[in-house]
Amino acid sequence: MALLISEWVGIKCSVPSRPKVYELLLSLLTPLDPRNDIVVRMSAATALRHAVDEWTFAPNDFLPYLDAFLVGTSAERDTAAAAATAAAGGGVGGGRGGGGVIGLMASVEHIEAQIKLIGVVEVIVERIDRSVISDSLSATPQFLSVQLMDWGRLLLMLDRL
Repeated sequence: MALLISEWVGIKCSVPSRPKVYELLLSLLTPLDPRNDIVVRMSAATALRHAVDEWTFAPNDFLPYLDAFLVGTSAERDTAAAAATAAAGGGVGGGRGGGGVIGLMASVEHIEAQIKLIGVVEVIVERIDRSVISDSLSATPQFLSVQLMDWGRLLLMLDRL
């Protein structure tokens, strides 16, 4: 499905249907669905890149999905935190990684896949207006703290490359 969206979104996707495309891509990107293996999630991230790097892309329409696409939904963050706590306590973690593109980046082992995901984040950051991001961040301080934590993780991963 994500591969079809990658090919179709730039040609035949109307502006009113974009929120449905974003919701579908979020459902394919989530680690909470056991059907979404790394291949499905990587395909969803690639389709996201195509959807965002589009001439008719509207940053304000994408803004409600920004947090979920970058760092995952609150349910995904809660699940990842519980898995990390269980792993730290000697339990077995979920092994599916966190949500969003940054969580997926932590789940993949190959440098090429990590670089591809960095490219997805780069396109999102480029296409979102700075004023839109600053308005969003000032309205939600917890978003900023999550973003800073995950960007710190991203920078650590880049140092390892």
